[in-house]
Amino acid sequence: MLRKIFFVTFKTMTREQIMQTGGKFFSLTFIKKDGTARKITARIGVRKNIKGVGLSFNPSDHGLIVVYDIHKRAYRMINLNTIVLTNVGLC
Repeated sequence: MLRKIFFVTFKTMTREQIMQTGGKFFSLTFIKKDGTARKITARIGVRKNIKGVGLSFNPSDHGLIVVYDIHKRAYRMINLNTIVLTNVGLC
């Protein structure tokens, strides 16, 4: 018997969940570059403190997503491959 198996990676699922928040708050726990875990409460779509220059690369090409950290009041790039826990839509 031949079965079709569809694999949805955690990276793809997480990106879609974050994009569906529509600017609402969400929290993530991820592993930083130095190997420590960090929990962040963030939003997407924030336009505060934008200079109008833009990025010199497309973050999604590198597996990153740009979010606004509400506690540090700064933009952060999260590597989707290092996310270990999500709380999207429940904050």
